[in-house]
Amino acid sequence: MTDFEQSIINATKKIIGVEIHACLFHLCQSFYRRIQAEGLQSQYNNPENRSIKIAAQMTGALAFVPPEKVVETFDELLEKVPDDYMPIAEYFEINYIRGRQARGRRKGTEPRFPPTLWNQYHAVLQRLARTNNLSEGWHNRFQVVVGRE
Repeated sequence: MTDFEQSIINATKKIIGVEIHACLFHLCQSFYRRIQAEGLQSQYNNPENRSIKIAAQMTGALAFVPPEKVVETFDELLEKVPDDYMPIAEYFEINYIRGRQARGRRKGTEPRFPPTLWNQYHAVLQRLARTNNLSEGWHNRFQVVVGRE
C-alpha cells in the first residue's frame, strides 16, 4: 500500500512487479485539497447548504463500489451533483476515473490513478488495511526511538 506518489507507484510496478493499492486516507486528503484549490472549502463546510459536502462524500464512496461499477456509478453521481461541484467532478474524472478523452488530434490518456489503484471494495471484503496509517505510525515512532526527528 502506498500514497499517491506516481514515481513510487511506477518504480514498484516496474522493478518488483507487484499489485499496488493506494491509501484511502491519502485519496481523501488529495480530494479535499482539490476542494480547497477550487475555492469550495467554505461551501463544503456550510452547515446550512450541505450539497457540496454530500457530493464530495458520494465521490469518496466510489472507493467502496465494486471496481467494475465505478465508471457507471460515477456517471450516475454526475446527474446528482450541484453545478458548483462540476470542476471537482471533472478533476476526479480525469485523474481517477477515465483520464482525458481524445479530442481532434489530441490523444486520450489513462487516468493518473485508475480505480484499480484506489478502490477499496476487495480490501473491505478481505478485511485488509485501507490506509497505511499503521505503518506510517510505526515509522514515526521508530524514528523517535532511534533519535531521528
